[in-house]
Amino acid sequence: MNYLNYVAPGLSIILCAYLLWAGYRRPNKKHKHLRAFAGLAAITSLYLLYRDLSANHSLSVNEVDEIIILTPGSSADTVNKLLAAKPGLKVYTTEPEIAAANRNAILIEHVNEISGPGKKDPVPDSLSANQAVESAPKKIHLLGYGLAEDELNRLHNKNIVFHPPYITRHFNSVNWNRQLHTGEKLVVQGSYNNNEPGKLNLILTGFNTILDSVSIPGNQLSSFQLQTIPKQKGRAVYTILVLDGKDTIHREKIPFETISSEPINILMLASSPDFENKFLKQWLFTNNYGVVIRTTVSRNKFNTEYLNISGIKAERINSTLLNNFDLVIGDATALSKLSGGEVNSIRSAVQEDGLGLLIKVDSITPGSLFFNSPFRYIASTALNNQQLHLNTSDSGNAMPVLTTTRPMFIANTEQLRAIIRDKEGRVFAATAAAGSGRLLATTIANTYNWVLSGDTTAYRRYWSDLITETSKSKLVAGLYSVDPSITMTDMPAIIEVESADSLPFAAKVNRSLVFLNQQFILPFQWQGLYWPRRTGWQSLASNNDQPFYWYSFGKNDWIELRASRKIAANKLKLSQAIDTLIPGTTSVVNGFQRYTRIYIILIFIICCTYLWIEEKFHNSR
Repeated sequence: MNYLNYVAPGLSIILCAYLLWAGYRRPNKKHKHLRAFAGLAAITSLYLLYRDLSANHSLSVNEVDEIIILTPGSSADTVNKLLAAKPGLKVYTTEPEIAAANRNAILIEHVNEISGPGKKDPVPDSLSANQAVESAPKKIHLLGYGLAEDELNRLHNKNIVFHPPYITRHFNSVNWNRQLHTGEKLVVQGSYNNNEPGKLNLILTGFNTILDSVSIPGNQLSSFQLQTIPKQKGRAVYTILVLDGKDTIHREKIPFETISSEPINILMLASSPDFENKFLKQWLFTNNYGVVIRTTVSRNKFNTEYLNISGIKAERINSTLLNNFDLVIGDATALSKLSGGEVNSIRSAVQEDGLGLLIKVDSITPGSLFFNSPFRYIASTALNNQQLHLNTSDSGNAMPVLTTTRPMFIANTEQLRAIIRDKEGRVFAATAAAGSGRLLATTIANTYNWVLSGDTTAYRRYWSDLITETSKSKLVAGLYSVDPSITMTDMPAIIEVESADSLPFAAKVNRSLVFLNQQFILPFQWQGLYWPRRTGWQSLASNNDQPFYWYSFGKNDWIELRASRKIAANKLKLSQAIDTLIPGTTSVVNGFQRYTRIYIILIFIICCTYLWIEEKFHNSR
């Protein structure tokens, strides 16, 4: 049909020339210009219709009806059903393992070897001549977990039918803090799809010890949270188990690193010796906090103790003294008895320098004091002892029951963020911003009872949360991150460094030099690409900073999670591609749109009708 592409224009030109010549020779010269225009328009529209029909015919000849692309996770039953319905379907894959296991599959290197409409790709080296991919398939059946985003883009928004496999009992999402400081909680959060009947147990283990567990109901997608405070320092790999009774369904790795925190120096102000301060200072000392305790003995006389710290004189509280500390913990009574100059020094250090102030509310003090302004305390009317069922507001984890006498609680306002509540929703610890620093008030005065009852974990969790929430933030030289969060061996990992350094610099990854590009919009961000070649811990260091470690997983780790993420990404990408091809859009590759074709036919009919009427009624006169 290619020769007609030359004959048709020639015939159209000859026909136009004949009409012009016939109109010029006609004796009746009336309407000759209009007749010439109508004749040219009729022949032009006829030629355009021919071009449209030939283009569509050429496309239908070159198109393959349907093909199949296999990706990891492809169902053999789905392949057999498609081949049974249409035995002539070609099957392609980019995975050598799939090609070896499926004798019908043809191995290709890239999906762009399946060409777009109207294009003819050369036969790749990996294919023989009789295995070449036919041009422009009308429909692609995509089986398995799907393709990467760039591979989907290479398919030119073809009509893709996605056939994902059914994944039973799998993690839908998961995340945890990869790096934490000593005393900080390791929190593993996510969601699990238990799409079968029967309860499952998720268990976090470390060094052959069960650390936390949670139950997942049957036939339900449930969120979960597991947490613990690691006792060891350095890098470790915990395990999350999914158990159905005694059967282990999944065993996945949770790698993280515990680093030593910069010492936090704390100034404690006590109005008198008591058990709460005694147990607290002992716990702070054991956990390597630098502590100065100033206890009031009598008017203007104090007893001062120094734990893990020296060379500081605490007789008078002023800005010079407070520059040595990250946090002040004080009884409300002790704080209220400070001189005006000392109170002003603490307020200035909190609001301007970011010092934290933790108030242990042992009495109702004047509301005019700056540290009382965000808080309003409500005394309990009960005369007998009460059992408090406390839990942390952020995680909702319950703490052991604590018995206390006439507890006070804090009125919850928009200015506050609750830290500790009871099951009735009453707030017993809350924090508020105060300039650059933070204020935190707690009305629980006998947390040492947890230690006396042997529950040191609850005591440690309680005070770690309060100190972490309130203490002065430390400045870091650089921040490191790796994307994706679950990095796989032999897959690209995007390394990102946040640094104020304006000079180009490179990072060393496992002794390999990786050059980082400065981001144009965010100049403090530097990015580079690295392909881990081995499973396990990877080290990253730039300039003279301490190395940052991340974990590269093997191909057998988090299989179902990665599969579900890829399926979700493919569904989203294909739904967006369908949205761009809705009826009425102007995206047509070959031929004219239907409404354009109708306009051309109408022009041809109108022109021919005019020429017939003009010849019939005007030329005969």
